[in-house]
Amino acid sequence: MRVRRALVPVLGMLALVATACPEQPGGGGPTTTTSTTTTTLADNDGDGFNTGQDCNDNDPTINPGQAVDTVGDGVDSNCDGTDGIQTNTVFVATTGQDISTCGEALTPCATINQGLTRASSLGRTQVQVAGGTYAKFTVVAGFEIGGHYNSATWLKAGGTTTFVTAAFDATVNGPVGILASGISTPTKVSDLTVSGVAAGPGQRSYGVAVLNSTSALTFDTVTVNGGTGGVGSAGANGSGGWNEAANPGSAGSNGFEPGGLGCNNTSAGAGGPGGTGGSNGGTGGKGGVVDSPGCSNFLGVCSSGCDAQAGSTGATGGGPGGIGGAGGAPTTTSTTTTTLADNDGDGYTTGQDCNDNDPTINPGQAVDTVGDGVDSNCD
Repeated sequence: MRVRRALVPVLGMLALVATACPEQPGGGGPTTTTSTTTTTLADNDGDGFNTGQDCNDNDPTINPGQAVDTVGDGVDSNCDGTDGIQTNTVFVATTGQDISTCGEALTPCATINQGLTRASSLGRTQVQVAGGTYAKFTVVAGFEIGGHYNSATWLKAGGTTTFVTAAFDATVNGPVGILASGISTPTKVSDLTVSGVAAGPGQRSYGVAVLNSTSALTFDTVTVNGGTGGVGSAGANGSGGWNEAANPGSAGSNGFEPGGLGCNNTSAGAGGPGGTGGSNGGTGGKGGVVDSPGCSNFLGVCSSGCDAQAGSTGATGGGPGGIGGAGGAPTTTSTTTTTLADNDGDGYTTGQDCNDNDPTINPGQAVDTVGDGVDSNCD
């Protein structure tokens, strides 16, 4: 039996072909010939990764070997399926659950606070938040928190606004949306819209409150809609008015016998009112009778008991009540609005543009070439 082999190059196919050859002289059986075709995938951008490995084989800066994938640039630079390094990211979405194992792309957490807790326990530094409305949260040093993500792809393209609603926090004694305290290591918060709320009586309303932190804390494209400060707290009670009894009026002076004739048992008139002021005295007492009740006279002339009696005690005075204190003034809070940047000047802000560093990529592009690995119209 004689075996013959042939190598046939056919691009795009790997095939094993068996053919029967004519019988050889001498009664031998048929001869089988096997052809092997080997296909080599192309590496269009010359970055060492072929089209079967590279998620964008037209850009040498995008391939699975990239160690850095900048969060928020809308580009999956390391081909792991997310904007950023997936193994260094915790994901948060309104459809998620705050459970002990949440945080992966398919099982996101439901709140930003829980996302930060999970990132800390997993040793990750990035928290990506999908569009939707979330409760207030406290910034943790060393993390990067970014919103406006599409939870289906975890890219900025197609994402919606991420809102954070303020609520009461004892640290600032009022409602607050984002609280950052004691931040001194690189930390970033980006692409969020904070909604302030009305504060309670005597409270201030905060959108973002930063306490005892350094410039290591940065905010990028964060819009703050301030809430309403609470009404002023009630004023203190007024000082007390005079509330003690005035001293009794002095007793009237003894009367005297006018002309020394006869007995006069009538009383003198009442004393006048006390003077004006905070502790007025009472009305003076009525004067005593001119002659004693036992007065006697001889031939019309008082002969005994001729001394007048003391007047009665004056009435007790009373001062006016105090005046109540004035109510506190209401507290006001200003509203700050941040305008989204347009880094590449193509007319679309970072909240709209899926790559705000390239003016040829934006939602207004009419042409998006299939197969070039670029989402030119951000759809």
